[in-house]
This record gives sequence, C-alpha cells and structure tokens, in this order.
Amino acid sequence: MSPVKACPHPGCSGTVTPTGYCLASGERLDPRTGRHSAAAPAPDPVGDSGGVPDPSGPPPSYSSGSHEDAPYFIVGPGPAAAPPPRPAAVRLPPEHPDPTVLPEITLLDRADSGSGDTARHAAQGSLPLPPGTLLAGQYRLVRPLGYGGMGEVFLAHDTKVDDRAVAVKMLHADLAADSYSLLRGERKELVELNHDGFIRVFNYGHHEGIGDFLVLQYVDGLNLEEVRARAREHPEEFGHERFLEFALAYGVRILAGLAHLHAPERGKVYGDLKPPNVMHDGSTTKLIDVGSVRRADAPGLTTSVYRAPSVGDHGESLPQDDLFSLGETLRTLCGLGATRHDLAELAALGPLDDPAAGHRGLGPVSLARALRRATRTRRADRFATAKEMEEQLRGVFRELRSLRTGVETFEPSPLFLQSAYALDGGLGAAPEVSRWAAPDATDPAPRYPAPAPPEVARRLPVPRPDPDDDHHGELSRLSDDDPEALLQHTGDWRDSPEVHLLRCRLRLRVQPHGDPGALPAAETALALAEDAIGPARAPHDWRLDWHRGLLALARSRVADARGHFDRVYAAIPGEYAPKLALGHCAEHLHRPHEALTFHEAVRLRNPSLGSAAFGAARARLALGGPD
Repeated sequence: MSPVKACPHPGCSGTVTPTGYCLASGERLDPRTGRHSAAAPAPDPVGDSGGVPDPSGPPPSYSSGSHEDAPYFIVGPGPAAAPPPRPAAVRLPPEHPDPTVLPEITLLDRADSGSGDTARHAAQGSLPLPPGTLLAGQYRLVRPLGYGGMGEVFLAHDTKVDDRAVAVKMLHADLAADSYSLLRGERKELVELNHDGFIRVFNYGHHEGIGDFLVLQYVDGLNLEEVRARAREHPEEFGHERFLEFALAYGVRILAGLAHLHAPERGKVYGDLKPPNVMHDGSTTKLIDVGSVRRADAPGLTTSVYRAPSVGDHGESLPQDDLFSLGETLRTLCGLGATRHDLAELAALGPLDDPAAGHRGLGPVSLARALRRATRTRRADRFATAKEMEEQLRGVFRELRSLRTGVETFEPSPLFLQSAYALDGGLGAAPEVSRWAAPDATDPAPRYPAPAPPEVARRLPVPRPDPDDDHHGELSRLSDDDPEALLQHTGDWRDSPEVHLLRCRLRLRVQPHGDPGALPAAETALALAEDAIGPARAPHDWRLDWHRGLLALARSRVADARGHFDRVYAAIPGEYAPKLALGHCAEHLHRPHEALTFHEAVRLRNPSLGSAAFGAARARLALGGPD
C-alpha cells in the first residue's frame, strides 16, 4: 500500500493520503502550493485535483466502481494530464412524462472487458500482491482501478459467485485505525445498506499483509462530470434543451437514495456528494462512494467545492448538507452560473416582463429557484428533507417538459388542493356575449377585464392540510360550500395552525357579504397561526406568505401580494399555484409579458386550469394579439 506523509499545510498536524487528502481537515491539497484546497489559489483548469475541471476542456477519466471516491483526477507523481473522453454509446429515450427516465449510456471501454486501455489502467497504480492472488481465499485480483480519498480500489473476480467482477477497496493503513474508518464497527451496516441508488457492498474481509477490505458491486459507466462534458460536446445525444430535464431526473433518483439514508431509523448522511461520485451505467445510476457514508454529525471526508458552509471543520454533516451538495452538483451539471451565488440573478422575476424573454423562460427560472433554495448558506433556509426537495424537482421537471413540448405533463400537487374555481370561469370568466360584440365607445371599462384582486384572493387554490396537524383528518373531509357554516362548525375546535389558516380563508370568503369585520378577523386568524407555528419555524413556512398574499389581494394591495407570492414561489418552485397567483398580480400591475409567462406555464402543464387559459388570452390581447 502507498505510504502516507505529513501534511505540508502551515500549522496542520495531519497526514496526507496518496490521493492528496489531509486526514485532519478533510481537504484535498493543492499539489503546487501544498495548502488545503480551501486556502489554495484558483487551480489550473486541467491537472489540479483540488478544483473543478474546465467546462470547456476534456473531461477527466474515471474507471468503474473503482473510482468511487476519486475526488476529481487520479493523482500520480507530478501534475495529472486530462485524458481523452472515454468512448460510450448514448441512446436517447422516447418522450416520457416520468421524471426518472434517463438516456441509456453504455461504456465501450470497460475495465472488466479484457479489451480496455491497458496503459490507462497500468497508470492507475500497481497491485499490492501478484495478479491472481486470492484475497481471503475468494477474490482473485486482476488489475488496479484507481485511487480514492480513503483507499485504493482493484478489480477482482469472485471465485465463489460465478466468477463475477467485483471492486475490492482497501483502506489506507492510517485510516484503518482512524475515526474516519467505516471498515470497523459499521461494516455490517454498509453491507445491509440495500438500496438501488447505492453501489452494493457485498462483503468485507481481511487479508494478511493487506488488512481490511470491502467487496463492492462493480459498475463502470460515465460519472456526472463526464456526462456534463459529453452533453456539451454532443448536445444532440441528450436532446439539446431536454438535458435540463435529465439533470432533474438524476436529482430525483439521487434523492430517493438520500431519503433512504436519512431515515430516522438509519440516521446517516452521504457526506461527499459530487459529480464524480454518481455513476451512470446503462440505465442505472449509483452513488458509488459508500466510504463517505457515516452517522449524521460524525466527522468524515468532504470535497470543498461541493461542501455546505454549515459542515463542521472535520466534515461533520447533517442531512440538509447532503441536499446542499446535490444542489451544487445539479447546478454544475446544468451550467447555471459560475457559483451558487449566481442563482439569485438567474431566479429573478424582473426579466420576465422583457418582450424578448417569452414564456419559455420560466422553466429555467424555476430550476434556478429550486437549486438556490437547496444551496442556501443556512440549513434552515434549505429544503427540510430529501422528500420535500424531490417533490419540487418533480414539479420543475413537469414545467420544463410542458413548456418544451407544449404537451400536458400533469401530476396532482402534493401541496395544494385542486380549486374548483380555477378549473372553469371562476377566475377569469369569459365576458358576457355583449362584451364580445363591437365595443361601446362610451364605455371606459376594459373590454376583457381581469378578475378583481379580492375575487382572486377568494378563489385561488387552497393548501392541503398539514398531515402533522391535530385536525388533519377533519380538515381533509370538509366541504367547500358555505364559509359561514364552516366558521360556525369549526368554532369550538381546539386551536392549531391549520385551523387558524382555515378561518383566515373563510373570513376572506364571507367579506363580500357585507361583514366589515371580516378582513380584520382574517388578519387576526393569520397572526394566531403564526404564533402557533412558533418563531423558529414561522420565517420558513411558506403557508404564512401564501395567506399574507391573499390578504394583500383582498385589500387590493397587488404589489404587496406579488412580493408574498414571489417568496412562496422561491420556497416551492415546482408548484403551479404561486405562478397562477403571480400571473394575476402581473395583469393588475400592467406587466403583460410576465402575466403571459406565468399563465402559459400553468396552462401548458395542466390545460384543465381554465383560469390560466383565460389569463394567457387576456395577456396576449394586451400585447396586441389577434382579437
């Protein structure tokens, strides 16, 4: 095994693995300066393992489940040169509304095929024992596959299971006795981590002179860094603009694995999520660095470029830090900005009223908003769970696909009930027949008026009751017929956030019937809901901003309402309801392009929403379209 050496970073007492990781800080070392990557100057685009490869240059090369934790490049003596792209066949799938469908990628130079690039594999290191040696009497060594941050990986054949190819990972000697080691104490848990999103850990063992090792499922395909480079070079292989939808498909698949890992009964984090640690082999995708899996808030290796600011000095991570790393991974894959801070500009609403933007600009805005929320500095500002992030990525996928194809991509909202008023003419009713005749020159009213703001407030979709609320069952069974009767019916219910929010909406609906105290009562109910949610959670609860927007519309304060609904859109960018609300606000604020952008995005995604269709028609007429 390769020896370790003292870390040259000033003041650091750690040791450095052969792949250039400092075990004390979890950082890669810049090979030119000897400093931790976070403190090192900007790396060269090619050959510096501490930085992100140049998007315009050739991608780095990785091999199989072998490189499962290779940070960027396989590091050898001296600067590493970026090898040419590995040959692969990419088959584009037919159009499909499933947000997990991906192209099929077949690597043509697999390390287990016997016909691979011998020189390339030889450059990845040497075997610690002669070829053909049986480890633990079962695994026959074949060739080196590469270095990872925690150890070296070798191709072997399992002589007791159909001579199948496996990847054997041997931990660096100092790590074997270090707190980073997952080969001690948690080996059984890794073997039992049985989820399709992760590379399988088949076994673990010990061999004299080598020490402990893990036996991993062998996969060999393109990692996401290589996929990104290939999509830039051959965009037609990924359907050109369809590539953004495939990026979301990667996200949805990865989140399924993270949700499994983060479940309370497991309490683990992945810790080092980044493009090189996601492998696309055929029609499958795998998170391949199981060596980085650890208990939540335990130390472990991370990669600075994709590490959340909230991660501890020694890699202590919580589930929301994994979501940050996924957001950065997807942002890099999509090419959205140079850093996560560029997402704020990409997610802004201002350009939506630019005549040159067009309604097709909303999909990338929603995508930028989803990734921006995932990559916020504070954990509390990010998605709370992998499931919450997955729901929003699915919604953004549906929006992108509908805008691209003009075909409905509908799925019931997980957060909003379907509004009967939004399905027909209730929000944007067709004018009476007389209004479609020749206009009356003496009538100053608009020929095709938008619904009044208070009417919009009463008829927008309703958030689904929180399943954790004490009254979830009763609230889910309520009819929506008579607001006064419902107020009376719920009058003696025990208070809860959802009960207060319901009363807020009901007060808005009785207000037109001559009750002057309805709006103040609605505001009081919202204040009680905020108090019940509590000061820790209230600033991050989009339901409060949604109801603030409704109250602002009820008082015809449309600019204020737009601000509230904009914050809802930022929190749940995959949902259609805030876009419907923003479309109506844009109409009243005389932003016809913005109104068309929102209404068309909702209409194309779900044509049954008649209110969005009427809004789009009004916006086109306002822009001088055909009468």
